[in-house]
Amino acid sequence: MRFTRLLLTKHVKSSILWSHRLWVRSRLDSSTVAAEGALDTDNVQAQLDNTLAWCKAHVSDYTGWNFRHWLLTQLHLHHGTAAHSPLVAEINLCHTLIEAYDGHESLWYHLRSLSRLACLVWPSQWIRSSADTASAYSIAGDRIPSAASQDAFAQRIMAAKPASGLDREFALVYRHLIAKEAGDGIPEATKRAIADLVRQDMPGKQYLLQ
Repeated sequence: MRFTRLLLTKHVKSSILWSHRLWVRSRLDSSTVAAEGALDTDNVQAQLDNTLAWCKAHVSDYTGWNFRHWLLTQLHLHHGTAAHSPLVAEINLCHTLIEAYDGHESLWYHLRSLSRLACLVWPSQWIRSSADTASAYSIAGDRIPSAASQDAFAQRIMAAKPASGLDREFALVYRHLIAKEAGDGIPEATKRAIADLVRQDMPGKQYLLQ
């Protein structure tokens, strides 16, 4: 792991190095689970901490974010509710970076994958309507994400970013995908409004509505 970390300082955005790092990490985790019956959460958290600065410095590199998503998925698979706090922190991090940096689709892809994981981790909370936010529970002071809260974030980005910028389109696609998977978490009127925006602003992506 230290070797690949060193190489990444010389070969930025190398998908081959990140894929190898993920393979090494999976082999280490498999050995730990086989020997001790559980995943070493401290070690996985250390990997999240070690890759944080690199990913924040290379926000457009999707391979680094993919590695972090894999780590978070492993935490959830092996430790359930004990691993929820890092996922909340990662979603909040993604929001912060999207607000700070314009036009990086890698961040939106990462946010989509995190949202799908959050939907699996907190199914009842995920479909909580916006009217139920007062009853939402928190982890370490951070509110559990829901489809409604993610839609509100995307709306805020659409309002704050330039109309000609890429983030408006990324946010609209995110809103559409969230609405499709949200069940009753997004009102039908909001879903129709999102579909109308897709037709109006993204004529070349009507396939999203199918």
